Amino acid sequence: MANEERDRLEGYRYNLPFFEHLHKELQNAAGMSRNPAGEDAPGEGDGHPGAETVPSGTARPERMLNPHTDNLLRRIEERIALLDKVRECSDDLVPLIGEEPPGMREELAALGESGYGNLTETLLRPGRATISVVIPVLNEERCITRCLDSIRGLADEIIVLDTGSTDGTVDLIRGDYPHVRIEFAEWQDDFAGIRNRLNDLAAGDWIFQLDADEALIGDGAELRAFLQSVR
Repeated sequence: MANEERDRLEGYRYNLPFFEHLHKELQNAAGMSRNPAGEDAPGEGDGHPGAETVPSGTARPERMLNPHTDNLLRRIEERIALLDKVRECSDDLVPLIGEEPPGMREELAALGESGYGNLTETLLRPGRATISVVIPVLNEERCITRCLDSIRGLADEIIVLDTGSTDGTVDLIRGDYPHVRIEFAEWQDDFAGIRNRLNDLAAGDWIFQLDADEALIGDGAELRAFLQSVR
C-alpha cells in the first residue's frame, strides 16, 4: 500500500461516518451468521425442518466480517460514542469528524475483505501516545487539589513548576499526590518563560497546559482515549 493511500485511510481513525458505516455492516454480518442462508440453502416448503430463507428485500452484507464480532462491535460503539461527544465540543471539528469523506464507500469496497479487516483492526488499536500535564503554581494551596483531582485518568506524567510559593502548596502536593513531579524556578515576571520551561521538562507526546485555578470538566480518561485515537 502506497504511503499516500495509507495516510488517507489513517484519516478514518477519527471519522464518525466511517465507524457508523462499519457498525452497520458488522451488525448485518452478525445477523447473517446467526441466520445463514446461501443461494443454494433449502427454502420454505422444501421438506427440510427448520429451513429458513433471507426475507425479501434484505440486503446481504458485501463482506462477512465476523472475527470476534461482539467484541469488535463493542469497540466500535465505544469509538462512535467518543467521536460523537468530541464533535459536539467544537464546530471546527465537525468537517473533520462528522462529515463523510468523498468516495469513502467506494474506497472501502475496493479494499477487499482482508484489507478491510486489517484497516479496521489498525484504526481501533489503542494508541501509545503519552500525555504530560504541566501546571505552574504560586501559592495555590486553595485550589490545587481541585485541579489535580480533575486530571485523574488523563496524564502519564504531571509536572508542577513552583515559582516561589510561601503557603502550603508544595507540602500538600508532596503529601497527597506523590506521583506528581515538582520542579522549582524563580519567578521572573515572565509567564511565557515559565510555560516554555514546563514544555522543556515534559516528555509526553501531548502536552496539556493547565493553570492551578483551572480544572478539567468531564472524564479525563475519555480525553485520553481521544488523544490516543488520533495519536
